[in-house]
Amino acid sequence: MTSFRSILPALGVVAALAACAGLPETPEHMMASSGFTTKSVTTPAQKASFAKLPQSGFTKMADKGKTLWVYRADPTICTCIYVGDQQAYNTYLKKAAAKPPIEDPIQGGSILGGIQNYNAWADNANPYTE
Repeated sequence: MTSFRSILPALGVVAALAACAGLPETPEHMMASSGFTTKSVTTPAQKASFAKLPQSGFTKMADKGKTLWVYRADPTICTCIYVGDQQAYNTYLKKAAAKPPIEDPIQGGSILGGIQNYNAWADNANPYTE
């Protein structure tokens, strides 16, 4: 009886993993595993910037000469953005091509889409001051 009780939790974990194995990977999960980080919307400047981003699409931005890819998360799930560099974006694209996500997150987001800079999200919003 004691050995059965010690096996029961392990069987639960195996059953849970098996149940999740068939679920499609969401864009958010793929971004997190590709190197994207999340940033919460907290300041008024971030809220204004967030409102201009295309929902569920990528926007290419520049910060201090570095290319960044910004993805506006679904606000019903997370009032946040995902931010990744070019390497994270390339990794994400490879994963998305290998295993299509639930919905296509690449909906034409580009530098032409509402905002062109990353200042509201940068740790130091003004790159000319320290």
